Amino acid sequence: MNPVTVIARSKAKPGFEPVLEAVIRAAVTPTHAEEGCLKYSFQRCLEDPSSYVIVEKWTSKEALDLHLTSPHIAELFSKLPDLLAGPPEIQLFESLDAGDPEKADIVSKYTTFVYPVYVLGTPEKVWQALVDPDLTEKYFFGRRVESSWRVGTPINFWEAPGKRDVFGKILKCEPGKTLSYTFEHDQDTLPREKSTVATFELSAVGNATRLRLVHEHLLPRDVELNPHAFLGVNNGWPAILSNLKNVVETGKSLEFGS
Repeated sequence: MNPVTVIARSKAKPGFEPVLEAVIRAAVTPTHAEEGCLKYSFQRCLEDPSSYVIVEKWTSKEALDLHLTSPHIAELFSKLPDLLAGPPEIQLFESLDAGDPEKADIVSKYTTFVYPVYVLGTPEKVWQALVDPDLTEKYFFGRRVESSWRVGTPINFWEAPGKRDVFGKILKCEPGKTLSYTFEHDQDTLPREKSTVATFELSAVGNATRLRLVHEHLLPRDVELNPHAFLGVNNGWPAILSNLKNVVETGKSLEFGS
């Protein structure tokens, strides 16, 4: 099955632009949650604000067909005739190999999550929190880190003796400055062509340390749409790094509840 790209162009009736935008926006979030959705981007023309385009990419034609039968798209289609100046123009495309695949494709298969946090303390103190298992246990949901901290050697996070959760390989280790390692889960079932990479960059800012996380080579499904869960890099890392900050500054763990 080959990915398929969709370009859908439409033009609003005069004065109906805000209503059309609201109706289409309502379909965006549930579409992003569909398993076969790689890209669904709603764009407005700069030269003609009544003209719009939706750029989509799906894992396969079958995934697109399933999307077109979804309740949120059925509801969207039922409202469009009253809002559009004419029928939408919808075209399907396939990618042709040319040049750099990452730049030639309409959507990269990977994404990056970046999250900075400022911690009251020296870079050396924050570094200790990254490499000390007694400290990671306090802020990393009970996980104890284990590594020799040499480039090319393993890194493991243990939930309990003999029960590993996260593992990887050290890519860069500069105490007080940078720690980078591949980041994999034992229970991960997503098909990956390459390992994700987590990099922690530390720098002194006044009496604090700026700790910047960069998590690369992520797939769309690594992001969790439910903001109330600790699942996904976008929910998990902020909780972990906020907890790290509290442990370094107060010695106490945050209580997130069950």
